[in-house]
Amino acid sequence: MAHLVYNGELFIANGNYIARVSNQGNFVDKSFTLPTGLRAVDFIPMILTSGGDYLAILCSDTNNPTQSQVVIWDMVATSGALAKIRIPIAKPQWIQKLGTHFLIGGVNPNNQFEIYAMTGLIASDTPVFIIPNVDYTLTRPVSPVTTKYSVTNTFLFGVEGKTKSGMYAIGEPIEDRPAMVLLHRFNTSYYGAHIPLAFIVVNDARYVSYYDGNDATYYVRLANGRNPTYSSQAILETLLFDGNAPYLDKSWDLIQIGTLPLPALTSIQIEARANTIDTYQSINEISDTYSTTNAESQDFIIQGFNGKFIQFRLKFISSGASCPQLRWINVKGTLNYLF
Repeated sequence: MAHLVYNGELFIANGNYIARVSNQGNFVDKSFTLPTGLRAVDFIPMILTSGGDYLAILCSDTNNPTQSQVVIWDMVATSGALAKIRIPIAKPQWIQKLGTHFLIGGVNPNNQFEIYAMTGLIASDTPVFIIPNVDYTLTRPVSPVTTKYSVTNTFLFGVEGKTKSGMYAIGEPIEDRPAMVLLHRFNTSYYGAHIPLAFIVVNDARYVSYYDGNDATYYVRLANGRNPTYSSQAILETLLFDGNAPYLDKSWDLIQIGTLPLPALTSIQIEARANTIDTYQSINEISDTYSTTNAESQDFIIQGFNGKFIQFRLKFISSGASCPQLRWINVKGTLNYLF
């Protein structure tokens, strides 16, 4: 059940209502009534440019099960909505602020976990991140709100997938340029059978509880920076690059990546696609892998990619406690003007 402590008060999702415990300890089970057909899933504080504190309440929509709604509440009114924002997610899971954007995650009938961005009161029509191979038919949350955790410019959340369950992270190494990575697996056993339950951070330790279907056992695991074991094949997907010219076609020529000195037996493979739907392909059949020990940067020629956009996927190959540590990405292209 989603809940939030804000300004000394406790807010609790209660179906078509928001329950509230005031800073005086008074409990009201129906402090706010949502519009008919909406059920609260998660919420987060929001400050609009016009001023004032609000709650952005992510709701499932029984009136139209193919979509969700974000309801803006001023925490004063007892019903109605200051605004409603449509989100193209059939089964919403959570809402979280990262930088200047709000991220909304959920599951659609195509068995994809899709993450949409909302800026102010405007939401994107297409997902900014996609995690494939989740199960839309599950009646339990695919990404429980109890697995959410946010620190500085990084947001962590758990996902139950058919192939790759684990703790995912979205961060902003460059402002307004978020990237996503599968940060932690729960165990080295087959992780399509792992079900995330809850996640918490205490000092430098990260605790996660999960159910392991491989041996039908509930576990609590601890991770910290002292003796890490990294995923052998972590993935990072960038946003779509448009070269600050989204309406012009481009010839994508070069990608540069920079890292801390690359440890032995580790590498980064680079793939790309022209949109968020196509299948990723190698950027260059001759050279697409960054693998020179102690290297700190390298240029790669991009072959066969033209269009308004490009998206990259980096595959990190680790070795025990050693892993590649990405610092930056640069992309070069040529604008193709029409006369």
